Amino acid sequence: MPPISENNASGPGKLIAMLVDHVSDPFFAGFARRIDRRARSLGYKLVFGSTENDISFMPKLISVFNNMNVAGYIIAPPQGVEPDLKKLTHRGSPVVLFDRFAMDAGPYSILADNFRGAYDAVAHLVQTGRRHIALVTVTSGQKRVADRTKGYEAAMHSHSLPAAVIELSPAASIAEVTTALQALLRENKKLDGLLFADSSLGLTILGILRQHKKSIPDSLAVIGFDDNENFQFFAPAITAVVQPLDEIVENIFHCISGHPQEKTATKRKAPIVLPTRMVIRSSTLKTKAVFSLAATGN
Repeated sequence: MPPISENNASGPGKLIAMLVDHVSDPFFAGFARRIDRRARSLGYKLVFGSTENDISFMPKLISVFNNMNVAGYIIAPPQGVEPDLKKLTHRGSPVVLFDRFAMDAGPYSILADNFRGAYDAVAHLVQTGRRHIALVTVTSGQKRVADRTKGYEAAMHSHSLPAAVIELSPAASIAEVTTALQALLRENKKLDGLLFADSSLGLTILGILRQHKKSIPDSLAVIGFDDNENFQFFAPAITAVVQPLDEIVENIFHCISGHPQEKTATKRKAPIVLPTRMVIRSSTLKTKAVFSLAATGN
């Protein structure tokens, strides 16, 4: 895709609204920094809103931003906000969804290939000799979460391995996560691989495993999603499935800058799905391999 012209923004005061679940979430915070840098380079100013994953709050935020006459919206939508998204597209301003996909809502959608990312993570664990691999994820109706579970299950099936999926509430306490992991370890004595599909759970899970003196990677290989910035500093450094954030940002601004300002909602093209990549670190390498491959992916 060709680079966006630095002169595409039509005025120095143009505003773009970005709505996410929690601005303080490490994944969204890092992504917002990328969006803000690119927006500034194109002559836009970014304003933020946090939905707190509450669909009843969405119309209030949209009303505030509409009064500010924003030039476009970048949204990670909570489940159930399709009616609000349709109203936005009727206004004529571009609406770009990322990280999620709202069916038949009309906006542009840009997603990472979460199914393939999870599938490849399992394949990597199998290639390193693991056969008893579990997935820890969160309960959610979001396509992103569902695709990661489907990718894991498809990979386990393709290798004729038994799947073990643990679902936790997104708001699970440390005590609840601990109880779930203890049950997983107790019921799966041969567990030698673990994929956690939600970055917000990652550091909690790693801390619990350390308390239980699980040797990573020799007794248990670990892969996380979305590469929390602390993963590379953990001991051992954590292998991660990484979303192509820079490519997502570029595609978002292509949609915004190239939007024809329709007066009525139209059927958009199919979602843009971008491939993930896997950063291989020490948490999935056997001890002997760590010394020769320690720098892989860092």
